[in-house]
Amino acid sequence: MFRVNGGIQKKIWKGKGAIAMNFEDLFHSWVYHNKSFGIRQSDYYQINTTDTRRIGIAFSYKFGKESFVRKRRHANTASDDEKGRVE
Repeated sequence: MFRVNGGIQKKIWKGKGAIAMNFEDLFHSWVYHNKSFGIRQSDYYQINTTDTRRIGIAFSYKFGKESFVRKRRHANTASDDEKGRVE
């Protein structure tokens, strides 16, 4: 049991948008085997071969400003109070 997955992405519109495509189980190799031994002279064996191949397509777009500057919150701490008291 193994799977080979892959994907590609292309940026568009000067980096503001992107189109992506991903693939799952490219070689259709995901096969589930189940073997069980229980009561005397009773064996159970199951092979499940469903179609696990998938293709996905995604589109993303960035709204707003290109540069985002995070404002730092400044909370006064005890050490800041001490610095102010000494100065």
